[in-house]
Amino acid sequence: MPLTVPFRRAAAALAFALCLAGSANAAPPPQLEAQVARLAALLGDSYSKSVPGSAQVQAVSLPDGRKLAVAVFTIEAYGGGNNHRQYLAVFQEEIDESGPRDHFTLLDVMLVGAKGWQAIHELKVEVELDEQSGTVRFAIPALVNVPGDALNFPSKKTMIHLAFGGRLLEVQPGAAP
Repeated sequence: MPLTVPFRRAAAALAFALCLAGSANAAPPPQLEAQVARLAALLGDSYSKSVPGSAQVQAVSLPDGRKLAVAVFTIEAYGGGNNHRQYLAVFQEEIDESGPRDHFTLLDVMLVGAKGWQAIHELKVEVELDEQSGTVRFAIPALVNVPGDALNFPSKKTMIHLAFGGRLLEVQPGAAP
């Protein structure tokens, strides 16, 4: 039985998305690890510190040849308190005529979670490129706090939808950035 055109398109889109997403479990290059640590230090205050082992990085290849690295990391104890914030940063691998330069450029960073709000527990980014506008869309599974949840233990599954077209913006599914 032949596949219908919409089914073929959906299957092709799913296969394409699966090919783009890299593993968040692979160890990031040391240069990128160092950049994430420096970024965490800049986003903190004199009391806060990056949560050891909280950084997760996922490599993403776009159809236009760009290679991005999406990183999520947690900083705790702002102002010496019992709190934390989770950030998501997008980096682009620098490439010149001789190839990769072993350096990543920070494109943007944004707050994506905090105590009593939401958290990304395992970075599994789905990526889509709008080739007309050049906008990169990210869908990231997360958990959100609901009434009755302990502040550090969100329970309701959700998706964080972000668009990058020069800066990261949170968007509603299907909405233009």
